Amino acid sequence: MIWSFVAYRYQIPTFEKTSNEILESLKWVSIDNTYLKELSTFFTLSDGVKFAKINPLEKDNIHAIEMAIKFIENERLDIKEIEKVSDE
Repeated sequence: MIWSFVAYRYQIPTFEKTSNEILESLKWVSIDNTYLKELSTFFTLSDGVKFAKINPLEKDNIHAIEMAIKFIENERLDIKEIEKVSDE
């Protein structure tokens, strides 16, 4: 979900990059540093699950999901913003 959103919203080819490369790319767009830190934690956790087969604690899973939802809700472009940009 996060990878698809970042790819669409910021035009970053997330499926062709490592987590560190994605984070480096995000430093160049207008994204809050708080979200960069949260995404770094999210990617570290997801990389651990994918590559090291770790089993994260339930609280870590819940935090990751809540952070992902909050990030997407905060960073998505709403229709009014899109219309404003297209009118300029």
